[in-house]
Amino acid sequence: MSHEILTHMPAQLRKYVVREMECETPGQFDLMNACKALDMGKSNNSAKVPLTNDALGALLEICRDWLDDRNFGKVTAAKSVLIRHELDYVPVDPRERRHEVKFPASLAHYLSGEKAQGESPEILADLERCTWSKTSTQGRVRYATLTWMLKNAEACSIHLSGAVQRSGKRFLTTYQPAWEETGRLIDKYEKAAAVADQVPAEVEHQDQAEVEVIEDQEPADNADQEAEGEAAPVQAGKSESGPAPANWVDLAESADTETARAWWARKVASWGR
Repeated sequence: MSHEILTHMPAQLRKYVVREMECETPGQFDLMNACKALDMGKSNNSAKVPLTNDALGALLEICRDWLDDRNFGKVTAAKSVLIRHELDYVPVDPRERRHEVKFPASLAHYLSGEKAQGESPEILADLERCTWSKTSTQGRVRYATLTWMLKNAEACSIHLSGAVQRSGKRFLTTYQPAWEETGRLIDKYEKAAAVADQVPAEVEHQDQAEVEVIEDQEPADNADQEAEGEAAPVQAGKSESGPAPANWVDLAESADTETARAWWARKVASWGR
């Protein structure tokens, strides 16, 4: 049973989800069903709604899109949800995980969008959505952006002096552990994805090789058939018997991602067909 997050839902977002959202993903369908279950109709009151992780992810996508809307009500509703629940969401791809950062004005110039010109659009978007003030900067950034920030903070801690150097060292001490943790999750995710991509290719290659072997077989001549008697016809296809390989079963239960587990479960179910 999946864990549900009790989520603050402004009326404007709830009405949009129920009336206008076009569902394409399981998370979007979960989100719509949860909002409909509130049965609040035209009410302008906000509500608490239990959402699955996938449904929360679908809601956060809407909120991030609304941040750039000209409608002030949409922007306000989106910000209220993001402030409360953005860090509650666990993305399938750890590279999309958000890290909350805060640093003083002494470091702001070196971690600004101006310094990031030429970097990826992902980094620039994260920096643009940070809150920049005269005394400090704070925001939520993805792994790539945090990597860039740590690199620049390290340079400040080595090559500069005074308040900037101290701020750079403090930034490294504060955020490097979370960065390393996310890096390990990304490594596991990418290895699992590589295995999931590799196995279908190997199976396809093996099946093609079996077909080629069967096509290359030459029929015995009539004299040999009469001498040896009638033989049972050879079936072209899979010859598996007995239970599915144990490592397949293990991967169906314990692979690192839901997608990988589902793929291996289908392999086990189709064994011997």
